[in-house]
Amino acid sequence: MTLKQLKAMSRTELLNHWGNALFPFDNARCGNCLTYHKFIGCERSEHQNLVDSAKQIPLHKFKFKYGVDMGLGLRGNLEQFFAMRLFYADQYEMPVPVDALAEAENAQLCESVT
Repeated sequence: MTLKQLKAMSRTELLNHWGNALFPFDNARCGNCLTYHKFIGCERSEHQNLVDSAKQIPLHKFKFKYGVDMGLGLRGNLEQFFAMRLFYADQYEMPVPVDALAEAENAQLCESVT
């Protein structure tokens, strides 16, 4: 899955992709995704940098009640999510897809993660 493919998804497709915990919204070793790390945090001390980075993403438009469409909040921050997932790859069980790595190397996406 590449950033270009994520950007091409409809709101419904993007929401389903997030809801099914697919890359880059897959779960870290603690069992939580990037959005969970942003809103709830994480008890694992080794994930503190991940939490701090996630909290920098402006996702005030997210709505969790009744499965309301979160596509707007996701779409506006796809590059940040994608870059964070690549940057913190060592904190995930699943490897980064090869096509995502190739795209990231060309775009130098991880440079934006602090």
